Amino acid sequence: MLKKSFFCLLLGIIFLSFIFWAKPADALLGFGGRILYTVPCATGMLVAVGPPRPGLFMWMPTTLTYSWYQIRQGPWALGGYVLGGACACPYGNCEVGAIPALGTMIVIGTSLF
Repeated sequence: MLKKSFFCLLLGIIFLSFIFWAKPADALLGFGGRILYTVPCATGMLVAVGPPRPGLFMWMPTTLTYSWYQIRQGPWALGGYVLGGACACPYGNCEVGAIPALGTMIVIGTSLF
């Protein structure tokens, strides 16, 4: 009887571990829309993306950039980001301080126009 209950408990723990398994891809959030404007920063560029998935995001030199590499006003963008980030010294003016961003881009793809 003890072996059967231990086996059921062990099987239940294994089953629950698969249900509550944390996938690393869940931490990556998505954005997408037309690039409204960009602000040069000390460590990268602050990019404002419009609807349908809008927000302010930091583009860093380490961001994987695909398609036409158009990080400027106008093209459509689609990508993923992680939470956190800020634009330090926007336009080279360190008196302004830092502009907070919704997240830091991990990957971005853009359209030609």
